[in-house]
Amino acid sequence: MKSKRTLSREYAVQMMYHSSIAEVGVSEVRRIFWLEKDAPDTVKTFAEELFSNAFKKKNFNDELVKKYLKKGWVFERLGEIEKAVFRVGIAELFDGDAPVYAILDDYVSIASNYMDEKSASLVNGILDTIKREFNIDRSVD
Repeated sequence: MKSKRTLSREYAVQMMYHSSIAEVGVSEVRRIFWLEKDAPDTVKTFAEELFSNAFKKKNFNDELVKKYLKKGWVFERLGEIEKAVFRVGIAELFDGDAPVYAILDDYVSIASNYMDEKSASLVNGILDTIKREFNIDRSVD
């Protein structure tokens, strides 16, 4: 069984994905998303907080991913789910309060659940690089 934080992160990624595919804003995604999900209020609140923050910082987070993609990789060729994982994961790395290892572990797990191991490895590599480059270290709960 997934923890509440893990489930919230997964829902935030799903909301980000929906917003990208449907090209709609935060309030519209929230309205539609929760019609088909039943979750405790704590999960909803944290998921919405992650999604809203990531949505606001979408352009900045996309630029970071572009910067750290290996030579030959093109951001536009990434799948929308990969972009959603990066957008939410990077936003939480910068603004979250959870230990960094927990954040990295959850987003890599989400990537491996929705995509293949190659994508999960890419997510891990870029999030880890951002963590090191920006000296992000929260190791205590």
